[in-house]
Amino acid sequence: MDIKTTLLEYGLDDKEISVYLFLLQNGTNSANGISSGTGILRQTVYDIVSKLENKGFISEIIKNDKKYFIAQDPESFIVILKDKEVIIKNILTELKNLRNISLDKTSTRQFNGIKGIKLIYEDFLKSKTGIKTIQQDIPEKLLKEYFIENFSIKRAEKKIPIKILKSSIQTDFQKSINTDKKKFREVKLIKNLYGVDSHIVLYNGKIAFLDYRDEPSGVVIENEVFFKSLDIIFNVLWNTGKKY
Repeated sequence: MDIKTTLLEYGLDDKEISVYLFLLQNGTNSANGISSGTGILRQTVYDIVSKLENKGFISEIIKNDKKYFIAQDPESFIVILKDKEVIIKNILTELKNLRNISLDKTSTRQFNGIKGIKLIYEDFLKSKTGIKTIQQDIPEKLLKEYFIENFSIKRAEKKIPIKILKSSIQTDFQKSINTDKKKFREVKLIKNLYGVDSHIVLYNGKIAFLDYRDEPSGVVIENEVFFKSLDIIFNVLWNTGKKY
C-alpha cells in the first residue's frame, strides 16, 4: 500500500495529503508557496492548513509578520491515534450501553468493500465460543495480499477454535488450510456444498454472509433463533464431512 492510499485510509482527503506531503518534502512554506507547489488555489490552501492544524499534522510560525506553515514529525500520526484511542476508551462502556438499548430482536449490519470485510473479520476475533464456517473459495488476492493470513495468525494467538466446511481444495494455498491442532483449526470436506457461493460464518450468536465477487460485501445478522437454526444445520453437515 503506497503513502497516499495509507493516508486516505487514515482519514485525510486528497488535498490535505497533497499539502502535508508538500510541506514534509519542502519544509517551511507560505500559503503562496504551498499553492504554487501543489496547484491548489491559495484560498483553498488556507482552509486546508486550518484543518491540518486542528488535526495536529502541521503548525504555523510567524516570520517578519508573515505566516508560514511547517509539517509535524510523521510520528504525530501514531501519537494522535493513541490519543483518540484513550478518548474513545473513556466512553466505550456508555456507547455499548446505548447500542444495547437500541437493539431489537434482530440486528442486521451491512458492510461494503475491503475495509468493510476487514471489520467483519475483526469481529470474528472477538468470538468467545469459537467459529464455524462454510467456506467456499476465497479469491487468492484476498487470501494473500490483504488480511486473511493475518486473521488466521491472530485467531490462533487468541486460541479461538475454528471449524471449516469446504466442498473442495483447488489451489496450493488452500491445501495449506487443513486440520491443525496447534492452530486450533479443524477442516472437513463435504461434496453437497456445491451451489453455496457465499461464505457463511457462525460466531458469538451471529451469522455473517460474505460475498467476495467484484466489490466485496457482507451482512452480519444477530438473532438467537436464526443462529440456533443454522448452528443445527452446520452440525449435521459437519458430522457427514470427511476430515482434511
